[in-house]
Amino acid sequence: MRITTAFSMVYAGARNRTAEQMATTLHYTLPITTHHAALNALDQRLNAPTGDAGFQMETTNGMWLQRDAA
Repeated sequence: MRITTAFSMVYAGARNRTAEQMATTLHYTLPITTHHAALNALDQRLNAPTGDAGFQMETTNGMWLQRDAA
C-alpha cells in the first residue's frame, strides 16, 4: 500500500502527458479529483481495528534484504 501511496503523491503533482501516462500505467481509473480521497478511505479501512484477534495488518516504510538469504 505504501508504494501506491508514494506513486499517488507523485501523480498529484503530474500534469498533462505525464499524468496521462501514470494513470494508464498504474491503472488509475478515478478522476484526479477523487483519486486521493478514495485511496485515503481504502488506507483507513485496511488499517482499522477489526476486533478479530486472528488478523493484524502492519505496514512499513522500509525493507532490508540479506544477499545470501535463500
